[in-house]
Amino acid sequence: MGLLLLGGVRKGTDEAVRLLAMSEAEAFEERRKAARVLGEEAETKMIFPMLLLMGVVFALLLVPAVGVFG
Repeated sequence: MGLLLLGGVRKGTDEAVRLLAMSEAEAFEERRKAARVLGEEAETKMIFPMLLLMGVVFALLLVPAVGVFG
């Protein structure tokens, strides 16, 4: 950041604004990629609890059905 500001003093404000805009775009892209990776990891971690809950729902449906028809 300091190098960008120092370069802005040397080259003028137009160049500094362009460099800061490029830096902002790169930082935003990095944050977006990191958020995507964290989201994919969260999806993977949620598979087991979802399967467990699906088993509980099946048990809640099957136990009474087996009792009635059994």
